[in-house]
Amino acid sequence: AEQERPLQGQTISAPTGAVGTSQTPRMQSRGGDGPVRMPLRDKVQALIGDDGYILNLLSGTSQDHQAQLCFVALVHMTTSEDEHALFVGREHRRKVAVDVIFPIFSSFKATKEPAASGAITQLTIQGDSVYHGFDQYKQLTMAFVADEPTHSKPATVEQFLRETEGAQAIAEAKRYCLGGSSHTWVTNKRFWQHVGSGFQSSRSLVTSAMLHANPLDWSDSGTSQFYHSPLAPPKESFLQSRLAERQSEYTSFSTTSIFIGTYNVNGKIPTPVDKLEDWLVTGLDARPDLYILGFQELDLSKEAFVWEDSKRADAWTQQLLKVLPDYHKVISKQLVGMLILFLCKNDAADDIGDISTASQGTGIMGIMGNKGGVALSLCFRDSQLCFVCSHLAAHDDNIARRNQDFADVCRGIVFQKDTPLQRDIFDHDQIFWLGDLNYRINAPYDVVKEAALHNQIGILLEKDQLKEQQKLKLAFEHFEEADITFPPTYKYDPGTTRFDTSEKQRAPAFCDRILHYTGKASEASKAVCIAYEACMSLCISDHKPVRAVFDAQIRVVDRDKRHQVYLSVIKEHDAFENASKPNVDIDTHQLHFENVRFDTPQSQAITLRNVGQVPARYSFVAPTGELKLPRWLQIDAGPGHIMPGAKATIYIIVKCDAAATTELNCGEVMIDDVLVLRLENGMDNFISITGNFLPTFLCRPLEHLCRLVGPARAALPAELGKYLAETQIHAVPKELWTMVEYIRQVGFDAKDLFVSVGSKTDIIRVLEALDTDEPIPQDVSIHAVADVILRFIKSLPEPIIPFSSYQRAIDNSKNEHFSQQVVQELAPINQTTFIYITRFLSEVIAKTKNTTVIPQILPGLFRDLMRPPPQRHGLFRAQTEESRAKEIEFLRHFITSS
Repeated sequence: AEQERPLQGQTISAPTGAVGTSQTPRMQSRGGDGPVRMPLRDKVQALIGDDGYILNLLSGTSQDHQAQLCFVALVHMTTSEDEHALFVGREHRRKVAVDVIFPIFSSFKATKEPAASGAITQLTIQGDSVYHGFDQYKQLTMAFVADEPTHSKPATVEQFLRETEGAQAIAEAKRYCLGGSSHTWVTNKRFWQHVGSGFQSSRSLVTSAMLHANPLDWSDSGTSQFYHSPLAPPKESFLQSRLAERQSEYTSFSTTSIFIGTYNVNGKIPTPVDKLEDWLVTGLDARPDLYILGFQELDLSKEAFVWEDSKRADAWTQQLLKVLPDYHKVISKQLVGMLILFLCKNDAADDIGDISTASQGTGIMGIMGNKGGVALSLCFRDSQLCFVCSHLAAHDDNIARRNQDFADVCRGIVFQKDTPLQRDIFDHDQIFWLGDLNYRINAPYDVVKEAALHNQIGILLEKDQLKEQQKLKLAFEHFEEADITFPPTYKYDPGTTRFDTSEKQRAPAFCDRILHYTGKASEASKAVCIAYEACMSLCISDHKPVRAVFDAQIRVVDRDKRHQVYLSVIKEHDAFENASKPNVDIDTHQLHFENVRFDTPQSQAITLRNVGQVPARYSFVAPTGELKLPRWLQIDAGPGHIMPGAKATIYIIVKCDAAATTELNCGEVMIDDVLVLRLENGMDNFISITGNFLPTFLCRPLEHLCRLVGPARAALPAELGKYLAETQIHAVPKELWTMVEYIRQVGFDAKDLFVSVGSKTDIIRVLEALDTDEPIPQDVSIHAVADVILRFIKSLPEPIIPFSSYQRAIDNSKNEHFSQQVVQELAPINQTTFIYITRFLSEVIAKTKNTTVIPQILPGLFRDLMRPPPQRHGLFRAQTEESRAKEIEFLRHFITSS
């Protein structure tokens, strides 16, 4: 696969194995030289933007009831060398959307599964996902068929999986996990909307109070989704498919008559003598339920481009309602000279809901409203209907511009934009397109005129530009038009039925058209055109009005029956879910750790046994759901899985490091917590972790040690205040004094003092004696006592040279006088303890037999007397080789000359 990051404006070649591009007909070139379909890879890259770039991409036709173009892309983060994610999404009507993002953590896994058909590629992706800030997936299975035969070969998928496995291996080596600091580029970006398309998440849910409920929604609450994602979570996907399969049990269809008319009025206003009834009423067998009327060139004045004026629209509406007294105006939408008007029978008003209008200009500069479209969206009973009235570019040879206008209107018309109810033209069951489309006849003027005068309709339609563009799939693909049996509707001498006799001699053409498209509707709910006619007697304009009458099959849902089906599907799902839920038995739910000491780990084992019928994928989390556990608690294994009937042994470890011991000594925390064993798609199990901690003098603040009354072991954390005197009672910590005196009594003759390490047993005995205020046993090694002195200094939460004095100390490390001044300015406890230790070390240097080694290494061994502030500290400074050298140089002033 190609791995070049795209530059702005570049086109990226599809990688080996990438399936072709969308088959949508509406992506046309603005120059009009033919269709230009942006490659799918480019669209996905545009959506991701600068956050990452695509390493490899697979795509194909999804094997669900929507049969959409779906894709899965391996994406590399731009600013990181080792973070990747899998983007799963689909292309729907020119728009690319990401449904699921799987950051590639160490637990991620992608596999190819056996499929029912060899032509089907079935991928299963497991991991922790990010989904538009909504639900999280743990597993996703997608099945698709490649658009081209070569793309179904296993090598294509295997190549993709090899690259994905490489990314997963990096994640495992880096120990990336959910809740860590990695992949913030994915987890912090809540919405991945398509750039420039106005795409809104397909899972935008709204309450029935906001929307006339769509009966084919997949919830029982009446919430609506105009477009259902094929990559829904498992339960939602199950409900979608089963309710769709059983919709015949609760859905019926009723016939509704819809009158659609279009008229380019050439700026004229009707008068009472104009025979509008010939267009609207005459010849109809019955009065339609709905009238949708579209007008073009309603206002030709220059002022119409500057401000909206409804006077002409009102004049036309008044005359129309006089002809149709049993109807009332529901809504209208005007854009300069274009107007769409919706009239409804008075007794049908209750069946209408969720009405919205929109417009898109395509005229001067590509935006002005002298050309373009106005549209109406509504829900009639339980079907979503859309009506578009457009006026496309004029002139015989301007075919490409007309095609582009059509594409621009398709792209630009968005109803209730930037709201949860947002939808476009093609998110409806039925779409009706009307207007002056301006497509002409590709034949010489004399031929067209002669054929028109002799009513040779068939000859004219053979050269009709619109039908030619439909065959070429350059415009109005999939739209249907009833047979044309009427003469061309353009151009006439106004006030007559005579074709144009002016100097311009415009050739006759079928400019005014009405087409129909079945969008989301099923075969049972199609609309049938029962009349398609032009009204030749109406002579207001240089165009003739056209009308079409449709018998539309409108969906009607029995709410009670649907509810019963819904309950049945829920029971079916629950039965399936219960049988497929993982179930794990734990041999114990309570662990107690006795006599927990500083830096001495203890472990206990628990045994997990899969007693269910499916593999159990598990992980351990804190009760809050976070992966971060208490400082003192560790688990020797990460997330894993157990096959049915198998067992797994997990070790739970309690280990108190310096930070945890400080918190336990001071009573800030206790060894008492609950560990949650989380089963993917199963129930949580809870394990109680308790223990008794043995308080110690180590890891305590210096100020506490100098005020401590009695042994450190007796200073219970819960009652620490009882064991601390109000003022200092020890010049230096008594435990430090005891160890120093022990070394002085035993003597300084021991070889390699502070260099050799004492035995672990002796160290424990020394610590036990100091914690209980007992004498240090005489038989322990002096090296063990020296080792504990070093451990004591290192364990102090804040060093003897405090963090606030560290920078000044190393800045003055070259000058003995200034170094002495730093110590003199310390708090009394710190100053006394520092001087006590450094004088003791000077005594060690003076009395030891190994005088050549000890003076050189002691300042380095006791470097923990001063430490740089930690990262969480406000005075944080990164430690460098230079700062380490300065620390030793500072200490040497006191250790070698004291």
